[in-house]
Amino acid sequence: MKAVLIKSLGLIHDSDILEFADDFARPSRKKGQLLVRVLTCATSAGDMHVMSGRVSFAISPPSFPYIPGHTICGIVEEADAEAEFKPGDRVIGHMGMKPWGALAEYAVVEATNCVLAPDSLSDEVASACGDSAATALKAVELAGVKAGSRVLVLGGSGGVGSVCVQLARVAGATFVASTSTQVKMLTEELKVDRAINYNEEDWWSIGEFQEQPFDCIVDCVGGGDHFGKAQESKVL
Repeated sequence: MKAVLIKSLGLIHDSDILEFADDFARPSRKKGQLLVRVLTCATSAGDMHVMSGRVSFAISPPSFPYIPGHTICGIVEEADAEAEFKPGDRVIGHMGMKPWGALAEYAVVEATNCVLAPDSLSDEVASACGDSAATALKAVELAGVKAGSRVLVLGGSGGVGSVCVQLARVAGATFVASTSTQVKMLTEELKVDRAINYNEEDWWSIGEFQEQPFDCIVDCVGGGDHFGKAQESKVL
């Protein structure tokens, strides 16, 4: 089968670590697993961190070369007779805590890590739901966003942040603000109430937010003392 291979640790823009193979062995499934013909694979920051070696203290590829990618949309080719899914089903799958093996023509996924892909979602959007959308959903749930909430999403134009903005609306938030350099996307596509270009102003120093603090802030950026700044400036 065709597959993208990572030959060594490095950065994604370093062509020396990438290889495109057309004769890689197709994986074999075990009981409880699905063999899926991959339609689309969504890459994420997690894939980049693993191939760079930055998170080797927690997780590293089993060997080199390896196939990157861990969230897919695809068609079930093989499944257990008693499985919830059957050949021909279009599913969204997540490779689990070992983020590799998906950027190929075929992938083996635990059946428990799959759901049927809604017809309303394209293959591209569906493959992103296994990681970014699921992370956003958990964040909004843990934040306790509800009807009437005022919510600030840091990094609202990214994979997780853009879904957080939309889910906050679904949960009933009446005011949603977000930070990003892509202000036009935030206002025109995601319809946020206030978009802040973090290169031009500090969200924690905005008087409007100090007068009417947020009920929750979802940090999709990481790095920096965002929680401390929110408390000190009383925007939370």
